[in-house]
Amino acid sequence: MAVDVHWLDEEQSILVFVYPSQFVIEEMIESQDTGLDYLEKSDGPIVSILDLSHVKTIPRQPLGRVPEMGRHPVHAHPNNAHTVVIIASPLLVRFAEVYKLYMNFRIVEDMEQAAELARERLAKGASPLDKPAD
Repeated sequence: MAVDVHWLDEEQSILVFVYPSQFVIEEMIESQDTGLDYLEKSDGPIVSILDLSHVKTIPRQPLGRVPEMGRHPVHAHPNNAHTVVIIASPLLVRFAEVYKLYMNFRIVEDMEQAAELARERLAKGASPLDKPAD
Protein backbone atom coordinates (compact mmCIF):
# COMPACT_ATOMS: atom_id res chain seq x y z
CA MET A 1 0.00 0.00 0.00
CA ALA A 2 1.46 3.36 -1.04
CA VAL A 3 2.02 6.47 1.04
CA ASP A 4 -0.76 9.03 0.42
CA VAL A 5 0.57 12.56 -0.18
CA HIS A 6 -1.68 15.63 -0.18
CA TRP A 7 -1.80 19.30 0.76
CA LEU A 8 -3.44 20.19 4.06
CA ASP A 9 -4.02 23.82 3.08
CA GLU A 10 -5.00 25.86 0.03
CA GLU A 11 -1.74 27.83 0.23
CA GLN A 12 0.16 24.59 -0.38
CA SER A 13 2.50 25.19 2.54
CA ILE A 14 1.67 22.10 4.65
CA LEU A 15 2.29 18.77 2.96
CA VAL A 16 0.89 15.59 4.55
CA PHE A 17 2.27 12.08 4.07
CA VAL A 18 -0.12 9.41 5.38
CA TYR A 19 1.55 6.05 5.90
CA PRO A 20 -0.42 2.79 5.81
CA SER A 21 -0.49 0.52 8.85
CA GLN A 22 2.29 -1.57 7.32
CA PHE A 23 5.00 -0.34 4.98
CA VAL A 24 8.59 -1.11 4.07
CA ILE A 25 11.42 1.31 4.75
CA GLU A 26 11.93 1.83 1.01
CA GLU A 27 8.48 3.45 0.89
CA MET A 28 9.63 5.98 3.47
CA ILE A 29 12.73 6.73 1.40
CA GLU A 30 10.54 7.10 -1.70
CA SER A 31 8.36 9.55 0.23
CA GLN A 32 11.50 11.60 0.93
CA ASP A 33 12.08 11.74 -2.84
CA THR A 34 8.45 12.81 -3.32
CA GLY A 35 8.82 15.49 -0.66
CA LEU A 36 11.94 16.79 -2.38
CA ASP A 37 10.00 17.07 -5.65
CA TYR A 38 7.33 19.17 -3.92
CA LEU A 39 10.00 21.38 -2.29
CA GLU A 40 11.72 21.91 -5.64
CA LYS A 41 8.46 23.09 -7.23
CA SER A 42 7.51 25.43 -4.38
CA ASP A 43 8.17 29.16 -4.20
CA GLY A 44 8.06 29.20 -0.40
CA PRO A 45 8.53 27.25 2.80
CA ILE A 46 6.76 23.94 3.34
CA VAL A 47 6.16 22.08 6.59
CA SER A 48 5.82 18.32 6.15
CA ILE A 49 3.56 16.26 8.37
CA LEU A 50 4.31 12.54 8.43
CA ASP A 51 1.20 10.79 9.67
CA LEU A 52 2.28 7.48 11.20
CA SER A 53 -0.76 7.29 13.46
CA HIS A 54 -2.00 4.09 11.80
CA VAL A 55 1.38 2.36 12.07
CA LYS A 56 1.63 -0.14 14.90
CA THR A 57 4.76 -2.11 13.97
CA ILE A 58 8.29 -1.14 13.02
CA PRO A 59 9.21 -1.77 9.36
CA ARG A 60 11.84 -4.43 8.72
CA GLN A 61 15.52 -3.45 8.83
CA PRO A 62 15.07 0.27 9.46
CA LEU A 63 18.17 0.96 11.55
CA GLY A 64 20.63 0.30 8.75
CA ARG A 65 18.89 2.92 6.62
CA VAL A 66 18.78 5.70 9.25
CA PRO A 67 22.04 7.41 8.18
CA GLU A 68 21.01 7.26 4.51
CA MET A 69 17.64 8.80 5.32
CA GLY A 70 19.31 11.45 7.48
CA ARG A 71 21.58 12.49 4.60
CA HIS A 72 18.72 12.80 2.11
CA PRO A 73 18.78 16.21 0.36
CA VAL A 74 15.18 16.89 1.45
CA HIS A 75 16.47 17.88 4.90
CA ALA A 76 18.75 20.67 3.65
CA HIS A 77 16.41 22.09 1.02
CA PRO A 78 15.81 25.84 1.55
CA ASN A 79 12.02 25.40 1.31
CA ASN A 80 11.96 22.71 4.02
CA ALA A 81 10.60 24.71 6.94
CA HIS A 82 10.10 21.81 9.36
CA THR A 83 8.88 18.24 9.78
CA VAL A 84 6.22 17.09 12.24
CA VAL A 85 5.62 13.38 12.84
CA ILE A 86 2.35 11.99 14.21
CA ILE A 87 2.92 8.80 16.18
CA ALA A 88 0.29 7.12 18.35
CA SER A 89 2.27 4.05 19.43
CA PRO A 90 4.57 4.48 22.47
CA LEU A 91 6.89 1.85 20.97
CA LEU A 92 7.22 3.82 17.74
CA VAL A 93 7.82 7.05 19.66
CA ARG A 94 10.80 5.39 21.35
CA PHE A 95 12.02 4.06 18.04
CA ALA A 96 11.68 7.49 16.40
CA GLU A 97 14.07 8.91 18.98
CA VAL A 98 16.87 7.03 17.15
CA TYR A 99 15.99 8.88 13.95
CA LYS A 100 16.20 12.20 15.79
CA LEU A 101 19.96 11.66 16.04
CA TYR A 102 20.13 12.17 12.26
CA MET A 103 17.04 14.23 11.45
CA ASN A 104 15.32 17.20 13.06
CA PHE A 105 11.58 16.77 13.61
CA ARG A 106 8.90 17.08 16.27
CA ILE A 107 6.71 14.22 17.45
CA VAL A 108 3.05 14.86 18.25
CA GLU A 109 0.06 12.63 19.00
CA ASP A 110 -2.55 13.73 16.44
CA MET A 111 -3.27 15.75 13.31
CA GLU A 112 -4.70 18.67 15.27
CA GLN A 113 -1.42 19.13 17.14
CA ALA A 114 0.58 18.64 13.95
CA ALA A 115 -1.40 21.23 11.99
CA GLU A 116 -1.18 23.74 14.84
CA LEU A 117 2.58 23.32 15.10
CA ALA A 118 2.96 23.57 11.31
CA ARG A 119 1.00 26.83 11.21
CA GLU A 120 3.07 28.24 14.09
CA ARG A 121 6.32 27.40 12.30
CA LEU A 122 5.11 29.01 9.07
CA ALA A 123 3.84 32.11 10.89
CA LYS A 124 7.29 32.59 12.40
CA GLY A 125 8.86 32.42 8.95
CA ALA A 126 10.73 29.26 9.90
CA SER A 127 13.65 28.04 7.85
CA PRO A 128 15.74 24.87 8.09
CA LEU A 129 18.47 26.80 9.88
CA ASP A 130 16.32 27.80 12.85
CA LYS A 131 14.53 24.55 13.63
CA PRO A 132 14.00 23.88 17.32
CA ALA A 133 16.29 21.24 18.80
CA ASP A 134 13.62 19.37 20.74
